[in-house]
Amino acid sequence: MNSVVPRLTLAYTLILSFCLLAGGAILYFHLKGLFFNLAFELPSARAVEIQQLVAGVSPPSHPGENEALGLTSSALVVAPGNGLTIQVLDRSGRMVNRSTDLPAGKGLPVPTAPALAQRGVRQSGGKSWAWVSLPLIRGGRLLGSVQAAAPLQPTLSLLSVVKRALILSFVVGVGVSAFLGWVLATLAFRPVRQMVRELDGIGPVDLERRLGGASRRDEFGRLGRAFNKMLDRLAAGAAAQRAFVATASHQLRTPLAVLRGYADVLTRWEEEPDLAREALTGIRASLGKMERLLRQMLILAREEEKTVSPLAPVSLRGEVEEATADMRLLHPEIRVRLEMGELTVLADAEKLRQVLVILLDNAFSHTPPGGEVLVMTERGRESVELAVSDTGSGIPPADLPYIFERFYRGGGGFRSKGAEGFGLGLSIARLYVTKMGGTITASNRVEGGAVFTVGLRLAV
Repeated sequence: MNSVVPRLTLAYTLILSFCLLAGGAILYFHLKGLFFNLAFELPSARAVEIQQLVAGVSPPSHPGENEALGLTSSALVVAPGNGLTIQVLDRSGRMVNRSTDLPAGKGLPVPTAPALAQRGVRQSGGKSWAWVSLPLIRGGRLLGSVQAAAPLQPTLSLLSVVKRALILSFVVGVGVSAFLGWVLATLAFRPVRQMVRELDGIGPVDLERRLGGASRRDEFGRLGRAFNKMLDRLAAGAAAQRAFVATASHQLRTPLAVLRGYADVLTRWEEEPDLAREALTGIRASLGKMERLLRQMLILAREEEKTVSPLAPVSLRGEVEEATADMRLLHPEIRVRLEMGELTVLADAEKLRQVLVILLDNAFSHTPPGGEVLVMTERGRESVELAVSDTGSGIPPADLPYIFERFYRGGGGFRSKGAEGFGLGLSIARLYVTKMGGTITASNRVEGGAVFTVGLRLAV
């Protein structure tokens, strides 16, 4: 079954059938026990009366009778009707008295010893009988036994009617319930079918469409809202992808044009060898620039697909000292000041090192000669904030909301005049910090310059 409706209906019907069968069986056997107990009441009562008459406990039924009757007394086998049959046996099990409805020399074949009080069901003459056997005792001496039997046919007929009624109720109940279950399941899943049709109509070019059932207040409404949120993310991702591709193409256009120009110069190698050598140098530079751009783009693409890396305790001061030592060699004209203690954070050591290199390179690139780069930490209860600040011109307020966007390089756009790099470094830093469960923000210092703050979790 490809649809959930028949499967749900089948499961519901099977559960209901089991419940009806179990309930019907319990009811039937309960009624059977009750009816059989009622069937035994009349023979049991009459057998007790006879037992008391023989023992001399009860008064005689008719005037002139002795108080203690013999086993052959006709008063013992008088039946009150309702098909009741009585027979009296002596101590040896021989029938010595019987009711008039039993043929001569024949009685009910009741398999019991005279001294035992028993009851049961017996087949005789094509009929079923509910029989009761009680011992007859007078003065502490066993005389024989009395056996009273009532036909079970009325009880069995009543049980047959009950059985047919239960079977009919089961068949009708299961059929009606299955039909109603199918109808209710079909109506209940109508919003899902509507959502499926709407989702089938949403393609890559119309990701702005949304599901109409999201306004419902039930589970299907929550499902619709979840799908709409997913479509929002897909639309945002598609827009970001288009912007990424467009910007990357724009970034690659310039070095490709330069390469084409230098290739034209190389055609005049023999005529102007100095110009050709200059062209080769330019080609190497352009290829290096393209290689860096593609490498950074690959880092972003791969890291976004990766799952979160396992984090481990890392010495924050050790990583900062190692990164600043490399920067001091590249920028000896800029001072570096560290204000931090020994702190251990939960991080990916390689990603943390890359984040520090990106932030320090950004700070040194924007700090004029004679300036200072300050790295300081502030410890909280469960986290630590690492701040990297410079004494440059700071970040224009208009650029602050977009400073971590891909290819954004300040100046109110993606390509500011004289800017270096591709605007991917800070995007990579934010991606790494997010993967480590941290935060990163950018702001300006009151005294001038920019400050980037990274929040990481402390290792316990």
